[in-house]
Amino acid sequence: MRANNWLMGAGLGALLLVAACDNPREEMATEPATPVASESVATSPMTPMSMNDTSQFPTKATIGGLFEVETSRLAVERTKNAALKTFAQRMIDDHTAANGQLKTAIQAEGAAIPPETLDEDHRKKLDDLRAASADDFDARYISLQKEAHDQTIDLFEDYVADGPAGALKDFATKTLPTLKAHKADIDKISDAR
Repeated sequence: MRANNWLMGAGLGALLLVAACDNPREEMATEPATPVASESVATSPMTPMSMNDTSQFPTKATIGGLFEVETSRLAVERTKNAALKTFAQRMIDDHTAANGQLKTAIQAEGAAIPPETLDEDHRKKLDDLRAASADDFDARYISLQKEAHDQTIDLFEDYVADGPAGALKDFATKTLPTLKAHKADIDKISDAR
Protein backbone atom coordinates (compact mmCIF):
# COMPACT_ATOMS: atom_id res chain seq x y z
CA MET A 1 0.00 0.00 0.00
CA ARG A 2 2.82 2.40 0.84
CA ALA A 3 4.53 1.61 -2.44
CA ASN A 4 1.39 2.66 -4.30
CA ASN A 5 1.29 5.92 -2.36
CA TRP A 6 4.90 6.54 -3.34
CA LEU A 7 4.21 5.91 -6.99
CA MET A 8 1.22 8.26 -6.98
CA GLY A 9 3.28 11.03 -5.48
CA ALA A 10 6.48 10.29 -7.37
CA GLY A 11 7.51 13.90 -7.96
CA LEU A 12 6.77 15.43 -4.64
CA GLY A 13 7.15 12.10 -2.95
CA ALA A 14 8.85 11.71 0.28
CA LEU A 15 11.08 14.63 -0.34
CA LEU A 16 9.02 17.57 0.67
CA LEU A 17 9.82 17.63 4.30
CA VAL A 18 12.82 16.67 6.25
CA ALA A 19 10.93 17.42 9.41
CA ALA A 20 11.57 19.40 12.47
CA CYS A 21 13.75 18.36 15.31
CA ASP A 22 12.38 17.38 18.70
CA ASN A 23 14.20 20.24 20.43
CA PRO A 24 12.17 23.07 21.86
CA ARG A 25 12.12 26.01 19.46
CA GLU A 26 14.43 28.12 21.61
CA GLU A 27 17.13 25.44 21.35
CA MET A 28 16.93 25.12 17.57
CA ALA A 29 19.56 26.43 15.23
CA THR A 30 18.67 29.82 13.85
CA GLU A 31 20.97 29.74 10.86
CA PRO A 32 18.88 30.41 7.73
CA ALA A 33 18.85 27.89 4.92
CA THR A 34 20.83 28.65 1.81
CA PRO A 35 18.53 30.19 -0.81
CA VAL A 36 18.00 28.13 -3.93
CA ALA A 37 18.18 29.64 -7.36
CA SER A 38 15.93 28.11 -9.99
CA GLU A 39 19.01 27.14 -11.97
CA SER A 40 20.36 25.07 -9.08
CA VAL A 41 18.59 21.85 -9.92
CA ALA A 42 19.60 18.22 -9.78
CA THR A 43 18.55 16.43 -12.92
CA SER A 44 18.24 12.90 -11.61
CA PRO A 45 14.66 11.69 -11.35
CA MET A 46 13.35 10.91 -7.92
CA THR A 47 12.18 7.35 -7.50
CA PRO A 48 10.42 5.78 -4.55
CA MET A 49 12.59 4.12 -1.94
CA SER A 50 12.01 0.39 -2.06
CA MET A 51 11.92 -1.68 1.08
CA ASN A 52 15.43 -2.95 0.37
CA ASP A 53 16.93 0.32 -0.85
CA THR A 54 17.29 2.78 1.97
CA SER A 55 20.34 4.44 0.40
CA GLN A 56 18.25 7.23 -1.15
CA PHE A 57 16.93 8.45 2.19
CA PRO A 58 19.62 11.14 2.73
CA THR A 59 19.12 12.62 -0.75
CA LYS A 60 15.33 12.55 -0.57
CA ALA A 61 15.30 14.03 2.92
CA THR A 62 17.74 16.78 1.85
CA ILE A 63 15.66 17.75 -1.18
CA GLY A 64 12.50 17.63 0.90
CA GLY A 65 13.92 19.91 3.57
CA LEU A 66 15.16 22.39 1.01
CA PHE A 67 11.80 22.40 -0.78
CA GLU A 68 9.98 22.88 2.51
CA VAL A 69 12.06 25.90 3.47
CA GLU A 70 11.71 27.55 0.06
CA THR A 71 7.93 27.05 -0.27
CA SER A 72 7.44 28.24 3.28
CA ARG A 73 9.49 31.38 2.66
CA LEU A 74 7.04 32.19 -0.11
CA ALA A 75 4.13 31.60 2.25
CA VAL A 76 5.56 33.92 4.91
CA GLU A 77 5.89 36.64 2.26
CA ARG A 78 2.58 36.14 0.48
CA THR A 79 -0.13 34.79 2.78
CA LYS A 80 -2.43 37.09 4.68
CA ASN A 81 -3.69 34.22 6.85
CA ALA A 82 -2.07 34.61 10.28
CA ALA A 83 -2.29 30.91 11.17
CA LEU A 84 -0.76 29.90 7.85
CA LYS A 85 2.01 32.48 8.21
CA THR A 86 2.83 31.12 11.68
CA PHE A 87 2.85 27.56 10.33
CA ALA A 88 5.13 28.56 7.43
CA GLN A 89 7.60 30.27 9.76
CA ARG A 90 7.64 27.16 11.94
CA MET A 91 8.44 25.08 8.84
CA ILE A 92 11.34 27.40 8.00
CA ASP A 93 12.71 27.28 11.54
CA ASP A 94 12.16 23.57 12.10
CA HIS A 95 13.44 22.42 8.73
CA THR A 96 16.50 24.64 8.85
CA ALA A 97 17.39 23.03 12.18
CA ALA A 98 16.51 19.54 10.94
CA ASN A 99 18.62 20.03 7.81
CA GLY A 100 21.61 20.65 10.05
CA GLN A 101 20.83 17.54 12.09
CA LEU A 102 20.46 15.50 8.90
CA LYS A 103 23.90 16.64 7.71
CA THR A 104 25.40 15.65 11.05
CA ALA A 105 23.77 12.22 10.83
CA ILE A 106 24.96 11.72 7.25
CA GLN A 107 28.53 12.62 8.24
CA ALA A 108 28.34 10.28 11.24
CA GLU A 109 27.49 7.48 8.80
CA GLY A 110 30.59 8.38 6.77
CA ALA A 111 28.55 9.27 3.69
CA ALA A 112 28.83 12.26 1.39
CA ILE A 113 26.39 15.09 1.99
CA PRO A 114 23.98 15.33 -0.98
CA PRO A 115 23.99 18.60 -2.93
CA GLU A 116 21.48 21.15 -1.71
CA THR A 117 19.59 21.34 -4.96
CA LEU A 118 16.05 20.62 -6.04
CA ASP A 119 15.23 18.04 -8.65
CA GLU A 120 13.32 19.26 -11.70
CA ASP A 121 9.91 18.26 -10.37
CA HIS A 122 10.38 20.18 -7.12
CA ARG A 123 11.76 23.20 -8.94
CA LYS A 124 8.66 23.20 -11.16
CA LYS A 125 6.36 22.95 -8.15
CA LEU A 126 8.22 25.82 -6.49
CA ASP A 127 7.98 27.91 -9.68
CA ASP A 128 4.25 27.13 -9.96
CA LEU A 129 3.74 28.23 -6.36
CA ARG A 130 5.65 31.45 -7.09
CA ALA A 131 3.35 32.09 -10.06
CA ALA A 132 0.12 31.43 -8.13
CA SER A 133 -2.31 34.32 -7.93
CA ALA A 134 -2.97 35.92 -4.56
CA ASP A 135 -6.39 34.24 -4.51
CA ASP A 136 -4.94 30.77 -5.21
CA PHE A 137 -1.71 30.90 -3.23
CA ASP A 138 -2.94 29.73 0.19
CA ALA A 139 -4.87 26.78 -1.22
CA ARG A 140 -1.88 25.66 -3.29
CA TYR A 141 0.52 25.96 -0.38
CA ILE A 142 -1.83 24.03 1.93
CA SER A 143 -2.31 21.31 -0.68
CA LEU A 144 1.45 20.92 -1.09
CA GLN A 145 1.92 20.73 2.67
CA LYS A 146 -0.76 18.09 3.17
CA GLU A 147 0.57 15.91 0.35
CA ALA A 148 4.15 16.42 1.45
CA HIS A 149 3.49 15.46 5.03
CA ASP A 150 1.63 12.29 4.07
CA GLN A 151 4.46 11.20 1.81
CA THR A 152 7.24 12.26 4.11
CA ILE A 153 5.73 10.39 7.02
CA ASP A 154 5.76 7.31 4.77
CA LEU A 155 9.43 7.94 3.88
CA PHE A 156 10.46 8.26 7.51
CA GLU A 157 8.34 5.31 8.67
CA ASP A 158 9.91 3.15 5.94
CA TYR A 159 13.40 4.19 6.98
CA VAL A 160 12.67 3.59 10.66
CA ALA A 161 11.37 0.12 9.76
CA ASP A 162 13.92 -0.89 7.11
CA GLY A 163 16.97 1.35 7.46
CA PRO A 164 20.16 0.12 9.05
CA ALA A 165 20.87 1.02 12.66
CA GLY A 166 22.90 4.18 13.04
CA ALA A 167 22.75 7.94 13.10
CA LEU A 168 20.35 8.28 10.16
CA LYS A 169 17.88 5.84 11.67
CA ASP A 170 18.14 7.68 14.99
CA PHE A 171 17.45 10.96 13.16
CA ALA A 172 14.42 9.48 11.36
CA THR A 173 13.06 7.99 14.60
CA LYS A 174 13.50 11.24 16.50
CA THR A 175 11.98 13.36 13.71
CA LEU A 176 8.92 11.24 12.90
CA PRO A 177 6.72 12.50 15.79
CA THR A 178 7.37 16.09 14.74
CA LEU A 179 6.37 15.28 11.16
CA LYS A 180 3.12 13.89 12.47
CA ALA A 181 2.57 17.05 14.52
CA HIS A 182 3.19 19.20 11.43
CA LYS A 183 0.61 17.10 9.54
CA ALA A 184 -1.95 17.62 12.29
CA ASP A 185 -1.28 21.39 12.24
CA ILE A 186 -1.73 21.78 8.48
CA ASP A 187 -4.87 19.63 8.59
CA LYS A 188 -6.35 21.98 11.22
CA ILE A 189 -5.51 25.04 9.11
CA SER A 190 -7.04 23.38 6.06
CA ASP A 191 -10.21 22.42 7.95
CA ALA A 192 -10.60 25.99 9.26
CA ARG A 193 -10.66 27.50 5.76
